[in-house]
Amino acid sequence: MQEISQAMANLGKIPSEVTEQIIIEFAHQVNETLAVIGNFISTEKFLRKVLSDDKVNMIIEEITGPIGKNVWDKLNKVQPRILANFLKNEHPQTAALIISKLQSLLCC
Repeated sequence: MQEISQAMANLGKIPSEVTEQIIIEFAHQVNETLAVIGNFISTEKFLRKVLSDDKVNMIIEEITGPIGKNVWDKLNKVQPRILANFLKNEHPQTAALIISKLQSLLCC
């Protein structure tokens, strides 16, 4: 975000032709889908236009998590106090299921 903010601050004057083309492209996309759609693919495409591959890969990994990691692997790395605060408002069976999955990962 800091680099995007820096790039925005350094844009300077944008020629009216460029601004017009951006508006036309945006309007076309909205008319095509009747919505503005954001997803991982469009986010990654955008980031690759403005950042280095290394930085894009780091950001995408932070968003999606490392390839091959599943939700249980990710939850297993959450600090116990944070997980406990999250689970305290969950249904007891939901909390029990989550804890049982984490315990099996810790034991093996």
